[in-house]
Amino acid sequence: MRDRRPDSSRRGADGDRVRVPDHVLVQETDDECVLLNLESEFYLGLNESGTRMFTELRRAGSVEVAYEALCEVYDVDRDRLRDELERFVEKLERQGLLEMLEPSDEREGE
Repeated sequence: MRDRRPDSSRRGADGDRVRVPDHVLVQETDDECVLLNLESEFYLGLNESGTRMFTELRRAGSVEVAYEALCEVYDVDRDRLRDELERFVEKLERQGLLEMLEPSDEREGE
């Protein structure tokens, strides 16, 4: 079932800024990646597509910019890709592997 809430209330919605927290160790090998939350000792192994999503999120610092880049790479339905990316961001955030930035956080980083 598709989330019908307005974009501003959805996690991973357009314009959301993200960053990898300092307490997360990232180890990339070939087409895979392992993320380790040093505070909770939770780790997550990513396959090739998960690694690509994570790499784009980290590079772009924005869910929307990462989404647009991934649309250029994968030949899939754009709505399906957006849903997959939003679920991925939510999972990473729940595990402390990714932080959603508030507008005040964005200004501090400038």
